Order: sequence, then structure tokens, then C-alpha cells
Amino acid sequence: MELRLPDSSVGIVLLQEIVMAIYSSSTQLLLRLRAAISDGDSDVIDQIAHALKRSSSQVCLKYFSAICAELIAASSLGKLENLVPIFERRTIEHAAVISGLDKELHASTA
Repeated sequence: MELRLPDSSVGIVLLQEIVMAIYSSSTQLLLRLRAAISDGDSDVIDQIAHALKRSSSQVCLKYFSAICAELIAASSLGKLENLVPIFERRTIEHAAVISGLDKELHASTA
């Protein structure tokens, strides 16, 4: 993944704030999603997966968004046993994206 950063320090600070907001909100949602999956609460799973899908789409994380669509489909079909492996893929992808963004930001400020 190549992240093109603005030349100005103001642009870098803004990008850092965006990345931190994405990390914070998505991490909180993933924790809530894990609890909803454990509880077997389809309504909450659907609600959180839709929120994660929207936010992923807004920042062009297509694979992230596709995994959320799988969560929504499995939940709507009542296939809750399928949610755990999908959730685990989503968690791994989340960590990879945040790590990649963090490395790019650190490289651009060095």
C-alpha cells in the first residue's frame, strides 16, 4: 500500500488525526462486535457490521468493507457459527491496515 502524503506539516498532522480516529472508532466497534457474536445477537452484529462497512468504504478500504458484507450476510441468514472465522479475518485485516498506515505516517515524518 502506498500512501501519498501532503507536503505540508499541517497535512501530515491532519492525516495522523484521521488515522487515529479510524483506529479508535473501528477498535471500539470490533470489541462490541466480538461481544455481540459471543452473545449471538444478530441485530447488534448487523448494526455494527453495517457501521464498519460504511466507515471502511469511506476511506477506500475495499477488502475491509467486503469482510463486513460477509458478516452482514452470515448474520442475516442466521449462520452465527460462520461469524467467528469472518470476524477473525476482519481483526487481522484491521491490524494490518493500521500497522501499514502507522508505518507510512512515521516514514513521512522522519
